[in-house]
Amino acid sequence: MKEKYIWYGASESSWNTWSVFIEELGIMDDILFAVDSNEKRHGKVLGKEILIYPREKIKEYPDAVILIMSMYKKEILRDLRVAEIDNQVRFLSGFQMPVLEVFSKEKLVENRNYINEHRDELYDLYQVADTYTRKILDEIIKERSYLNVKLEDDMELLEFTSDIEKYFYDESIFTKEKVTFIDCGAFTGDSIKQMVGDYEEQVVQIYALEPNEKTFHKLEKQVEDLGVEEICKCINAAVSDKNEIVYFDMDGISMSSQILEEGKIGEEVQCVALDSLELNIIGTCLLKMDVQGSELSALKGAEKLILQHLPYMAICLYHKMEDIYDIPKYIKSLSSDYELYIRGGEHLVCYAVPKMEM
Repeated sequence: MKEKYIWYGASESSWNTWSVFIEELGIMDDILFAVDSNEKRHGKVLGKEILIYPREKIKEYPDAVILIMSMYKKEILRDLRVAEIDNQVRFLSGFQMPVLEVFSKEKLVENRNYINEHRDELYDLYQVADTYTRKILDEIIKERSYLNVKLEDDMELLEFTSDIEKYFYDESIFTKEKVTFIDCGAFTGDSIKQMVGDYEEQVVQIYALEPNEKTFHKLEKQVEDLGVEEICKCINAAVSDKNEIVYFDMDGISMSSQILEEGKIGEEVQCVALDSLELNIIGTCLLKMDVQGSELSALKGAEKLILQHLPYMAICLYHKMEDIYDIPKYIKSLSSDYELYIRGGEHLVCYAVPKMEM
């Protein structure tokens, strides 16, 4: 009997991200319906004709396969277990195609060739003696060697590689001294909230940079609500390797934003290099970058900062194919005083930790 599927995670962003893969697998017509934990989506339609129901609807179809189509895979799996729903579960891993890449057969070949070309160097760049780093790196190399889209059914892999969106959370590799937090791609202040919650009074200075004006206002409100406006400077700008005006694509759905290719017109945004700012670094510097594929350029604009302060760094790797190699390679070219780890699963992050602090 042909398998039937239930799409779990019915946001518009999940549809935009994953529907092309489901089409490629040839199973779109075999999806019975979608479910979502957000009651506001119930009764609405995902895509053109997939109806969205509450989770309890799944119990009417015990033989259907649940496709977890959300970044919150571990949470969804936990909710299914609590609800005593025992359907088979499958998912699409985010390691095969970085989020800014447009799916194509040619891109899969490019991914495979790139990862095979740099395979040995990757194991040299990262601290593969660290169990988590080694396991994630092994999985990335395996999946980017695929030439076809694959559904995974390894629940141990799902548990291990589900998103960890927090930054600087692993006490085994991060300082607990007084810190200055530089948040590039501060979004609505979610990382600042986490930092203040985890580090409390040890956070003595914050610089938060966010280019999206609508999101920037939410960031300012978050800073005010947290009561850290006295130590936090919010800057409505993107980060890059130089100060210039660029054009951004502002995503109204997720409120994320990214620099458009040369010649394309979007919303004007000020870009700044961190080295051009007057930053008062107190204590240990923690530098986070989640800037929609501009991480390498942003690092190049922070060369002096990095060489002078050797900050602990959390640099996102999940936007572009080349980032898994180019970003650690650049960090190592600046200073041999760093050891590099991978954390965060599909929300892939390179953690650069000064050796002298280990």
